[in-house]
Amino acid sequence: MKITELSLPGVWLIESKIYSDSRGTFMEAYNERELVGTPLEGVRFVQDNLSCSRRGTLRGMHTQRAPYGQSKLVRCLSGRLIDFVLDIIPESPTYGQAISVELTPTNGRALFIPSHYAHGFLSLEEETRLYYKVDRFYHPESEVGYSYRHPAILRIVEEHISPDELILSDKDAQSPLLPTI
Repeated sequence: MKITELSLPGVWLIESKIYSDSRGTFMEAYNERELVGTPLEGVRFVQDNLSCSRRGTLRGMHTQRAPYGQSKLVRCLSGRLIDFVLDIIPESPTYGQAISVELTPTNGRALFIPSHYAHGFLSLEEETRLYYKVDRFYHPESEVGYSYRHPAILRIVEEHISPDELILSDKDAQSPLLPTI
């Protein structure tokens, strides 16, 4: 595995080697030993989640307040998606910055997102499945959401989906914008 820190501190791109032959492909999607000696060593995942989304579905931007924050390791199992990470910590030098990474089943990429960031994704194909591991259990009382209309996220969304094709939950559609400071 190749592990690279992205422009938001603590967000890591994990690229697994894909082996191909006449039968298809094989990849180690997760191997704890590969994380030894990296900043991800010792992360203990306690729950695995799977979402299946139609093309144009935007889920996010979600997080949980401390002490219930969830670090996530996300990977696309089918379809194609753009994954978003948004820095929501006012004291952070990267506050308000967002990054995006395309995840597909064939590019071998996974993304590690620390608990203090908001996370979301845009499904670009029907039956897009996002599989993710979390290091804390879901705690609905501490869930927080921010609008995808953040300029850095909205620009990328609009490159892929027209506004009339976008599918949002009521909760996500009503989420507030991240405040500016």
